[in-house]
Amino acid sequence: MTFQQFAYHNVIRNARVYAAFLLASIFSVLVFFVYSMLMFHPNIEDQFLQNIAFGGMFIAQVILIIFTLFFLFYSMSAFLQARSHEFGVLLNLGMDKRQLNRMIFLETMILGVVSTSVGIFFGFAFSKFFFMVIREMILLDSLPLYMSWKPFTLTILVFLSLYIIISFGSSVFIRKKNIIQLLKGYS
Repeated sequence: MTFQQFAYHNVIRNARVYAAFLLASIFSVLVFFVYSMLMFHPNIEDQFLQNIAFGGMFIAQVILIIFTLFFLFYSMSAFLQARSHEFGVLLNLGMDKRQLNRMIFLETMILGVVSTSVGIFFGFAFSKFFFMVIREMILLDSLPLYMSWKPFTLTILVFLSLYIIISFGSSVFIRKKNIIQLLKGYS
């Protein structure tokens, strides 16, 4: 079994523990993607409406990214604390800290890729309903579903970058936690 397969099997084995993290991630990706679809919609022709939509959606997306970053960091740290016994067993069996950090990085990236893919899928599936609601709110004649690469690219780049940050943050969390445990052992 390769190291990547080991990380994948850890994610599958701990699916119940990762469920809250994964569902929160999927929901965040879904909301971000739907807002991106509206922000880049070609049928919002009125410059005033386009500026409002772009400005409002940009601010909402920045707030969503910040909230998501903090929420995912919090849920990941809670998850890592819950798995501290498992990490201790792995370290006692001969895994070094660098391998443990790599395993956590791979697990987080697996979850990130899955949640980004599923969130985009459901975001695209529900975007027609969202467009119908927005059409009624801003009194447009039509706001059809469209296909553009911009919302997909923006969502993928933002969330994969976010998961890379969270993955590195998780590794730092583990390193600090191990240092704290060592210090407690000496006192």
